[in-house]
Amino acid sequence: MNPDNRRKLTFGIMLGPFPPWKKIVGWAKLVESLGFDKLWLPDHFVNPEDKDMDWFDCWCTLTALATQTEKIILGSLVSSMTLRTRPFWLIWRCAQIMFPEAASSLV
Repeated sequence: MNPDNRRKLTFGIMLGPFPPWKKIVGWAKLVESLGFDKLWLPDHFVNPEDKDMDWFDCWCTLTALATQTEKIILGSLVSSMTLRTRPFWLIWRCAQIMFPEAASSLV
């Protein structure tokens, strides 16, 4: 194997996007400080384990976490297009995370 083409083994962790916001930011910063490469959030409309619990939207939370973290890669663990009535909004939210300065021109 060519040493320049070696694949790097990465590690990530999933967090649930539930309030309070300060706790989510604290967890994200902790995960980043521990050396994890990736942080995922599930894209569900409600907490699958507790339907009465408050739950933030995955893509809005990822966008906000991008302003609070420095180098960790953020992403959605799952994103069901069948739960989204307009796929454009999911694409737009992804663009907000990847290219925040250009996302406003998509609308």
